[in-house]
Formats: sequence, C-alpha cells, structure tokens
Amino acid sequence: MIKDNIIGCILNREDKFLSIPEMIYKWHKNKECRYNFVSIDEVKQKFRKSEKLFILGTSEAIDEITEKQWGHVAEHDSFAMNWWPYHRFVPTFFQTAYSRNRLAFKKQMELLSSRSDYYGKTVLFLRDKLTRQGIHPRVFPELFNTNNICLYKYPKYIRFSHNLTEEDFQKGFMLRGQLNLALFLALQLGYKEIILLGIEWRNRVHFYHHYPEAGWMVESGYKKPIEDARKMEHQTNLPKKRKPPFTDYLKLLKEHVLDKEGIKLYVQKKDNPMHPLLDVYEF
Repeated sequence: MIKDNIIGCILNREDKFLSIPEMIYKWHKNKECRYNFVSIDEVKQKFRKSEKLFILGTSEAIDEITEKQWGHVAEHDSFAMNWWPYHRFVPTFFQTAYSRNRLAFKKQMELLSSRSDYYGKTVLFLRDKLTRQGIHPRVFPELFNTNNICLYKYPKYIRFSHNLTEEDFQKGFMLRGQLNLALFLALQLGYKEIILLGIEWRNRVHFYHHYPEAGWMVESGYKKPIEDARKMEHQTNLPKKRKPPFTDYLKLLKEHVLDKEGIKLYVQKKDNPMHPLLDVYEF
C-alpha cells in the first residue's frame, strides 16, 4: 500500500529541485489541494470505455491524422505520453517522464498547468516510487492537471536475450522507454486492440518542433534543430547500454504475450520500422 504522506515523499528522495525543508513547506502550503488516487482495477472499472486503445506518440506523423480520424480516436480510449499536451487532442490517459533538466522540468509544469481546464477528466498514471521522490500533487500541484491519479507498481526489468520465453515475460516486462511502459499499462488494463499513432521512429522530429510555445527546446539545446533532427534515427530503435533496438524486443513480446492472449497491435503507416511485423491500422 502506498503511503500518502510527507514521510513517503522524503524517503529515497531523488528530486534535485527542492530541499527537504522546501518540500515540507510546500506539502503544508498545498494542504487544500484536491486529488484522488485510484488503482489499476478502478481505472478498468470506472474510466475504460472501449476494448481499443490508441497510444499517442509525438512524432511528426501525428500531423498526418485527419479530423475524421481524430473523431474515430475520440470514440475509443487513448494514452498519451511526455510532451503530448502541446497537442489540442485531450487523451483518456496520460503519463510523462519528469525531466531532471531544471529548465525542462519548469516547462513541464507550465505546460501541464496551462492545460488544467481540459485535462480534468484525464487519468494521470504515476509510478509509485515517484511519490517518494517528491513528485506528488501536494508538492508540485502544477504537474497534476487532473483529479484522478493512478498509482501503479513499476514493472520489473526483463533480462533480454533472443531466446526469451513466455515464462520470462511473466517474471519481467520492462526493457526501455515510455512506449514499453505504455504497453505494460495497456495490458494491465485489458485492451484487446492497441494502435500506435505518432510512433514512427523515422527521425527525431516531433509534431511540436515548429510550435512557438516549444521554441525554448531548440533555443536552450534541449532538442536539436528540426533540420538536424530529421537526419537522426530515433534513439528508441538504436542499441543502448547493451540493450537492443526496441523492435527486437517487440518481436518476442508479440510472439510470447500478445499473440497468445489474442491482442492485436497496429502501427499507423507502412513505412514504420515495425511493419510488416505489425499490421497497419485501417481507420
């Protein structure tokens, strides 16, 4: 059981932006903050409305989705990640990695706070350990633009090999990246169809790359200029610290988990590195 108290926020603290006295001060200052912690099971029962989940990445391929197609997405459930709130579409679920870069962390708070009027019904997913690192609505209310927060236990890491079995996936699941985590949560929530939109891995250009409000990213060096980013392969599909490209992991996940449980996973376009392993979704 996750302890919702200031002691829990301080234990194993990794947050570098606040001292412990500052954290305690903000905890008491924000005592009127309203939030509701819900479990995975409660999300399944109260917030899931479809058997189909669209996972929303932030590649420039998002701009290729038509208004009619967005209407179709809105009829089902959606799970957005990271800097998605720059987009006008409001997802059913949202999760982000909280930056250790001081400027980026500040910009995350500004962005999420500016979207609070729209995200009131969106469920925010928060790994349990973060509440022990100061990422808590009583400490950083600006990060929580919703009243519904799903605290979940982070999956165990899997020791990758090309001989992974079904039993290995029962012992561990996490290899690398936000998509890996989104797939874990999608399976926990029981979806039978999962569609990846804006997850093309053609380059490192994001849909918001040219947005004036995101101009700070290039100006500060947080992101490469769009001309350079277009020439760079997406890091998720490159080897990293003895971990393989994510497509290697995905092949085994599909064989040993998705196919056996009758779960269909789709991509947005044929030029996706995961096609033809994964079919293209037909709107």
